[in-house]
Amino acid sequence: MNVRASASMELRGGFTLVEVMVATFVFFTVTFAVLSLTTRGAVAAKALQTKRLDPGMIAALITTNRFLEEGSQSGDFGDMFPDSSFSYSIEQVGTNGLFRVDFVVSGASGKSEDAMKMSALFFRPGSPPGSRFGGLGK
Repeated sequence: MNVRASASMELRGGFTLVEVMVATFVFFTVTFAVLSLTTRGAVAAKALQTKRLDPGMIAALITTNRFLEEGSQSGDFGDMFPDSSFSYSIEQVGTNGLFRVDFVVSGASGKSEDAMKMSALFFRPGSPPGSRFGGLGK
């Protein structure tokens, strides 16, 4: 074997500086492109998530009560939805503790046709009886 050929093969064992620079450039270009796509996707998803007024928000508060009493309540959403309000009325519909709650949520416009309405039934057997079933009621 030739000594000169043997020496050149030993020197060729690694990558050249140009090859390393090109590989690094390609790696970082792809990395930044993927990060850019991820960021754009996250921004687009955030834009689709708008806070919407929903009677279910008030219904969720009612579900945490162990006892219900007949009557009406009203209020607003504070800073979350300024100029919006809600009201609900509770009525016992069965002797076994079955209550119907009618929710009305009105937006910032205040128009009655823009109001969202929802009714839900709640079973609270430990609640005091309503006015229709011998209770005091409100």
